[in-house]
Amino acid sequence: MNLLESLSSAIASVYSNKMRSVLTMLGIIIGIGSVILITSVGLGFQESVQSDFASLGMDSLYVTVKTDKDIASDDLLTLKDCDLIAGHPNVKFVAPSWQISIRVPVASSEEMQQAVLVSTNDDYRFVNSIELEYGRFLSSQDVANGSRVAVIDSQLSKKVFGRSNSVGEKIDLKLLYGTEEATVIGVVKSEELSAVFALPAYVYMPITTVFDIYGSERVDVVFFMLADKDQTSQTALAVNKMLELSHGNSDKYNVQELMESVETIYRVMGYITAFVSLVGGVSLLVGGIGVMNIMLVTVTERTREIGIRKALGATSRNIAFQFLVEAVILTGIGGLIGMTLGYAGAFLAGTYVGFLPAFSLPIIVGTLGVATVIGLSSGVYPALKAARLDPIEALRYE
Repeated sequence: MNLLESLSSAIASVYSNKMRSVLTMLGIIIGIGSVILITSVGLGFQESVQSDFASLGMDSLYVTVKTDKDIASDDLLTLKDCDLIAGHPNVKFVAPSWQISIRVPVASSEEMQQAVLVSTNDDYRFVNSIELEYGRFLSSQDVANGSRVAVIDSQLSKKVFGRSNSVGEKIDLKLLYGTEEATVIGVVKSEELSAVFALPAYVYMPITTVFDIYGSERVDVVFFMLADKDQTSQTALAVNKMLELSHGNSDKYNVQELMESVETIYRVMGYITAFVSLVGGVSLLVGGIGVMNIMLVTVTERTREIGIRKALGATSRNIAFQFLVEAVILTGIGGLIGMTLGYAGAFLAGTYVGFLPAFSLPIIVGTLGVATVIGLSSGVYPALKAARLDPIEALRYE
């Protein structure tokens, strides 16, 4: 029996037992589909995040006070530190940031929208790649005058005013010490994943205005962008030293690149994707055991057929090969169906959350390879059992 005859016979056997074949492939379909779905969505999400953060540039850094140290009030960052950092020859933009949680009343409703108030200056737009949709961002004059103006994101604008363009509207901000009114001067683009993952809405106001309201001069983070990113390490060390000399302390500040934080996110996402894929791999193992079980049942059911084939001249090798081919066909078809469903599910999920899944050729090849290996592995024992049947005993089997 040649290869073509074995294939033809195996396909006929699979087709003649449709329901059993489908149930046999189900474990393979679920396993392959889940692995494809998770890895595709995970890689697509990672590429989307990478694309978003790449716009920040490798030349952006930030300074924070170390949380694991004994920090005195004199160690805290202030606006004077921003001026100090801005004096470094390799620093192009400097933006302080002090954030607090606030609530914003929804127009014509008693509902309150949660938001984050970011008090900063005009350079914040550049160091964090703020993209405007309407109006303008904060200006240096707004900061100098302590103007009661605000820039909000489109997510908040739609929620509060029912439309994206709310420039010129008055917005009430429920702060810790009461309500403040500000004029909307700009609307920035919300992140694509904000609505899907319930990320907070943002309101940007001049830091001098917020300091005047709260009576504070504390800065949580100082962002700064470099003129020459090749001097990143040297500039980071210099800025750290400048702050220590200014405050009269040592080892109290973290100066890091924004991309370092992004790489940490990538690692965590990679671990999560690998773990979930491992769970999918377990279902593949279960699917392989299911294939082996059904093939063993098939051997028992076709004992008499095997005896007839051997009586007509089929060798043990022919019988073993035919059963191996059947197992590979079952897992191969299951793998193709699982891969198709996995990518379809990934595309639907990606469309819903706002990014496209990553279609990787190595994943496709690996998936088909895994399905083939499972087919061979799960078919070996049943094939050997069928090949070792005594033809006389097989013909007597009822």
